[in-house]
Amino acid sequence: MNKRFILLALTSSLLFTSCSAPFIEIEDSDNTPHEYLDERDYQYENKLEKPSNVVNNIDDLRAITDYYAFYKVPRFTVDVSNYIFYTSNKSINEEINYLYWYGELVNGVMGITAKALNKRTWEINYVFYHNFHINANETYPIMKDYFYTTPSGKRASDYNDFATEDESKPICDVASSQQLWYAAEHGYRINPLPGTPAENYYNQSKTILRDIISNDMTDYQKTAVIYDYIEHHSTYCYEALNALESEDPVNFPDKYCAEYKAFFLEGFFDNHTVVCDGYSKVMTLWSRMEGIEVVRGSGTSDKRWVSKEVAGHAYCYVPYEGEYYLACPTWGQRVLKNGKTVTLKSYFMVPKTRIKPYDNDDWDFAYSTSSHNDLYFKDVTFTYEEQNYDLYIESLEEYNILNSYLRDNLLTGGYVNFYVPNSNTYSQIKSQLDSQFKYSYVVDQYTKEFIIY
Repeated sequence: MNKRFILLALTSSLLFTSCSAPFIEIEDSDNTPHEYLDERDYQYENKLEKPSNVVNNIDDLRAITDYYAFYKVPRFTVDVSNYIFYTSNKSINEEINYLYWYGELVNGVMGITAKALNKRTWEINYVFYHNFHINANETYPIMKDYFYTTPSGKRASDYNDFATEDESKPICDVASSQQLWYAAEHGYRINPLPGTPAENYYNQSKTILRDIISNDMTDYQKTAVIYDYIEHHSTYCYEALNALESEDPVNFPDKYCAEYKAFFLEGFFDNHTVVCDGYSKVMTLWSRMEGIEVVRGSGTSDKRWVSKEVAGHAYCYVPYEGEYYLACPTWGQRVLKNGKTVTLKSYFMVPKTRIKPYDNDDWDFAYSTSSHNDLYFKDVTFTYEEQNYDLYIESLEEYNILNSYLRDNLLTGGYVNFYVPNSNTYSQIKSQLDSQFKYSYVVDQYTKEFIIY
C-alpha cells in the first residue's frame, strides 16, 4: 500500500448508557450521481448476512462497517451502548483510525469518518474514491526462472467443482472485484451478476485454476502453485506506489492511489501489474475457490490507530497442518541490479515473525513458529547425469552439481532460486560465489535462500 495518513476528522468521545439506539441506514439524500461503475449500479437479491447494528467490540464494528462498505452505503448509524473500546484512551478518533486497518473493505477504497450523535449512537460516513480505472505500465520486467514452468492441470475445460460453487453454502450476488474476493473469503457461494467485472474475473479465475491445478494435488501443493503463478505473472506497480498525495491526506489518504487498478483484482487480470493489495486479493480468491481457507491480512509498520503518516501492507496466511504460515507475494519479489524482477520462494511458508512489523495480532488462529521452505524447494527437481536432484541444497557437493547443470545446459539470461538449510554449507557456497565471480547473486539472510543469475 501507499503511505497513508490515518483519519483525524472524527469528533468527541462518549460515555455509555445501557439504552438501545434505533438502527438507521442513511442513503444518499440528493441522489448525486457517481462518476464510475461501482457497487451502487446493481441490484442484489442474494446479499451478505447482515450484522446486528448493536456493536459490542471491534469485531462487531468491523463486521458492520465491512457490510456497508460492500454495498457502498454512504452513511449509517450503530448502537454503541455496550461497546468495549479496543484502543487505550477510548476515543472515537483512535477507534476509527484502528478500524481503517482492521476492516477489510475500507482502507484504500474510501475515506471514513465518524461522530457521536449522542451517548449511545455513532454515525459513520464514507466518501468513495474513483477506484480501479488507471492501467499502470510494468516497472521492472520479470526475469526468467530456469526451473519454473506453468503447471499443467488435468481438469476438464468445463470443470466447475469449486468451493465457491458449493450449493450448501449461502449464495451472494457480486458485481465488483472487491465483492468477489470478499464474498469468497467469507465462505459464500458466488453468484456473479451478468456483465459485471466480478463475472469477468471470476470466469478468468476458473479458467486459470482449471489449467494449473489438478484434483490430486494436496492443499499445500495447490497454494504453492497459486503463489508461484501469481509471482511469475505479475510485477510490482511502483507507479501506483508513488501516486500523488491526496489534497486531503488526513481524511481521504488514498484518493489518488486507489485510482490505480494495481490495488485490486483488475491490476492482475488487466495488465499484470499490482501492489500488495492486488497480490493478496488474487491469492485469497483463488485459494478460497479451491476450498483452502487462506486469510488476507493488512496492517501498518506502526500502530494502526496513530494519526501520522504510516506505511501499510497486505499479505496472506496459508493453513497447513493446523497452523497458519505467511505467504507474501509482494515481499517474495525482488528487483535485481539488472533492473529485473525475481521471486524469493522463502516468502511462501514462513512464520509470523517474518512480517511482525505489519502483523495484525488479533487474528483468532494459531501462528507457526517455523518455516516450511523444505517442502517448497524439494518439489523443484532437475536431472543431471541420469540422477534426480532438487533445490534443497544440503552440501557444497550438491551445489556443485547444480552449478554443473547450469553450465552444461547453457542457461543464460535467467536465474535459479535455491535454499540452503545448513549454516556451514551456506557459508561455503557464499564464499565460492564471492571468489568465482561467475554469477551475480542475492541472498535472504533470514532463510539462507540464494538467487544466482
